[in-house]
Amino acid sequence: MEQEYCMRDDHTNVAIPFRSLYGDVCPLTKDILSQATYDFQNHCGMKCLQNPLCAGYNFKKKHQKKTPNCQLTNTLDHNFHECNADDKGWIFYHPVAPRMVPCHKMKNCKNGGKTIIYLKDGPGSDPYRCECLKGFSGDLCQIVPTLSDSVILSGEPADFLTRLTSWTGKPSSNWTLCWRATLHGWAASTFHLKCDNKKPTVTIIKVGNFIFGGYATESWN
Repeated sequence: MEQEYCMRDDHTNVAIPFRSLYGDVCPLTKDILSQATYDFQNHCGMKCLQNPLCAGYNFKKKHQKKTPNCQLTNTLDHNFHECNADDKGWIFYHPVAPRMVPCHKMKNCKNGGKTIIYLKDGPGSDPYRCECLKGFSGDLCQIVPTLSDSVILSGEPADFLTRLTSWTGKPSSNWTLCWRATLHGWAASTFHLKCDNKKPTVTIIKVGNFIFGGYATESWN
């Protein structure tokens, strides 16, 4: 089973997945997300990891107290070398691995969904969202597939679903998925864990080009 991990906000003593891109460069003058003062470079890197818009950071080890020596930026498009020699001494770092979602930003995704960083909506939007497994929807993947979302019935003539709902006497929207072998696994124990004590149930099976199944008014346990 795939597990989801997040980055603790206080987890600063870790190997930061950054590499130095340019050395002995100038301070940034534009597109600065934030700047602060830190004694250690990895603290600056951690702040970059916690900001989903951060594309890299500038850090200067030797600095005057209370003078910012950590600059986060959302772009690599900077003029790193045009400044006075006295202003140089910065090192620009660039991430070499995908950043993890901070723990306090994790969404309570349902039905196997996981929290991802989504930047396509641009600044001002919430970049953290749930990525749902196929068939599930909603902000938290809380909307469960119905009979009309059946993978087996997709691509089949519409009268398949019409005939099935007429047999059960319930519209397709009244049915929600409790188990799908290709999603939850083929183990019988998994099937019973998800479907026991639930009734009535409709089972749909496809073998080759043949579709069959059954309707049960009693639960499986």
